[in-house]
Amino acid sequence: MKKTIFYTSAALLMSLGACDSRSNENQTTASEQGDPYYEKHTDVTTISREDHIKLVKADQVPTFSNVNAVATTNISTLTDQYLQMKEALVASNPEGASNAASAMLTSLKAWDGNEMESDQKDFYQQRSSAMRDDLQQMVGNGDIVKQRDHFARISKHMTELVSAFGTGQGSLYYQYCPMAFDNKGGYWLSSSKEIRNPFYPEEMLTCGRVEKTL
Repeated sequence: MKKTIFYTSAALLMSLGACDSRSNENQTTASEQGDPYYEKHTDVTTISREDHIKLVKADQVPTFSNVNAVATTNISTLTDQYLQMKEALVASNPEGASNAASAMLTSLKAWDGNEMESDQKDFYQQRSSAMRDDLQQMVGNGDIVKQRDHFARISKHMTELVSAFGTGQGSLYYQYCPMAFDNKGGYWLSSSKEIRNPFYPEEMLTCGRVEKTL
């Protein structure tokens, strides 16, 4: 009995340590462990960690100080829709994620940023354009594995938008799970400090950490 308790405790500590670790190179990958999520998720496991991070990690961006009210309202709307999408993925609800993606896509098509100054408009339109393809791929897509892949890239550009223009609705938390995408890592935004992992909700709902507050 003592041996059983010891082995169980050791396994739990190893799992928690892997979630918190910043270095993933020496960890056993989820696909090697037979994880069905990653067995199906071949589109991310075929690229290097460095290339993956370029696709999903938000870049350093300028902070605009003279953002007009129209821009603030529209960014706030996009943020609400993005957070609805995140919560749907936490709940493993592909229909809910699809609906949120559709609403977000409609908002992006309805506002092109013309009311902003030229440098702000260019910045917004670049991120808007980058998100549209991934949002379109999420709409009507019943494969939640693929939805999570698209969501990771959408998260990069949404983070850059709210970093540059503000959230229009209080603090957001930029969060990170080192084990997402075959230990390559995944980022997302949340309205709460509490970790609710949209990439691994069934297996490790609380795996992750807050990287910064926006």
